Amino acid sequence: MRVVGVESCVLLGLRPHNCTSTHVSELGDAICLGVPMELYEELYEARYNLIVVKLTLRLDKGRLVASYPFRFPWIPPSVAIGDGGVLISNKAPVALRFNVTITHFYRNGPSIKEQLSLVAGPLESINVPLDSRASRAYVVVKYSFMGVEVMRAGRVELRGD
Repeated sequence: MRVVGVESCVLLGLRPHNCTSTHVSELGDAICLGVPMELYEELYEARYNLIVVKLTLRLDKGRLVASYPFRFPWIPPSVAIGDGGVLISNKAPVALRFNVTITHFYRNGPSIKEQLSLVAGPLESINVPLDSRASRAYVVVKYSFMGVEVMRAGRVELRGD
């Protein structure tokens, strides 16, 4: 038996959502489903990680009606602070906000403090460069993930001045 089409596709989180797209492989042995962003956002807000996929498939020899539970992990973002800058990698399928404070210290002048509010889109990385003219920088990154407030901080020695 092989899949020749998708008659219906509903994704159940906290409420039903239609698949945004469906694609059946040429061999009829794989199906690709589009998950609406609203479903991920709804699940993230509820701190829930289960989607039930309800499918009605058209087969070369009939129909198949089935439900498949799919549990997935919410992977926290990573923050790397180094002389190349601050690399924020959002590993979640939802946008996350990051508050970044960078204080650059200069040998021959006053320190300069910079505050940024950044949004990393789903599965997006952002690089915030440091001022290479500074002798060092102190970086604080704050964000909320799954309802928990997180802070990462680091001091970077630079080659400036």
